[in-house]
Amino acid sequence: MKLDWDKLEEVVERAVRKARTEELKDVSEALKTLAEHVKTGFEATNKALEGLLKSVEELRKAVDEMRKTYDERLKSHEEQLKGIEVALGSIGRGRDLEKMVLEIFREALERRGIEPGKVERLTLEDGGGRKAGNRRLYPRREGVSDRG
Repeated sequence: MKLDWDKLEEVVERAVRKARTEELKDVSEALKTLAEHVKTGFEATNKALEGLLKSVEELRKAVDEMRKTYDERLKSHEEQLKGIEVALGSIGRGRDLEKMVLEIFREALERRGIEPGKVERLTLEDGGGRKAGNRRLYPRREGVSDRG
């Protein structure tokens, strides 16, 4: 039997081409699947980023509002501090200490239902009836406690 080398070569070449074609089809399918997963992942990531950007914008607005409130409170406290500084500076110039303290605590007294103009005497003491040091202060009027 004589071997036909040309025919053998042709058969082998067809088998290799067929195998390559099937491998290329498999690779092509794998690439399509991978592309779909990547697309889905990017879409999900973009959606999540949009949500995060919205949250960041909401937080920025909240921080701006808090900053505005803080600035207003700081300005109010600065004005109150200036009033206290003026009042303390005038102690040595003959101003009555009790009247000065009443002015400083005017708003707190009014919140407790005490009319500052009717207070004749002010004694500051802690919650236990002792003279106040570094403790919470309670106004007393005419010997009767007005603690809430």
